[in-house]
Amino acid sequence: MKALMMALVLTAATAVAGEDMTRSKFIPPPGFEKLATLVGQWSGKSSEGMVTKATYRLVADGSVVEEAMSHEGADMVTMFHADNGQLMLTHYCAAHNQPRMRADTFREGDNKLAFKFLDATNLPDNKAMYMHDLTFTFKDADHFQQEWTDYVGGQPAGKVVIEYERVK
Repeated sequence: MKALMMALVLTAATAVAGEDMTRSKFIPPPGFEKLATLVGQWSGKSSEGMVTKATYRLVADGSVVEEAMSHEGADMVTMFHADNGQLMLTHYCAAHNQPRMRADTFREGDNKLAFKFLDATNLPDNKAMYMHDLTFTFKDADHFQQEWTDYVGGQPAGKVVIEYERVK
């Protein structure tokens, strides 16, 4: 009986090892390739004078763009990824919540990529502050702008505009 069980285990292991373990092909949603051009290090300054550093990199076999942002002692991460053919983001905010936004329509040649609020995790109530919208304006290969819109009490409460320059 032990010999039969061992033979079955070895047969199953051989079958699994012989399977084609290829991944499905990643088809980037509109706007993803534009974001991927940001891979590298950036220095930014907000309209209020806040200095910001950002690093972009491709992760998860090139299927996610990760933004690591740091300003005034607050480190945050935003992950840009596909969701059933659409581009979306999850922003891990210093406000301790995680808004998710979906990209508006983006076409080849566009210089703006806008994300609108979908939902958020860890949002304690509708009075809490959270990021609601994000718009990228791509100026050239070495310059872009981010415009973040924050909400408090379910209403727009302000905008943070950051001008970025690629660090050479």
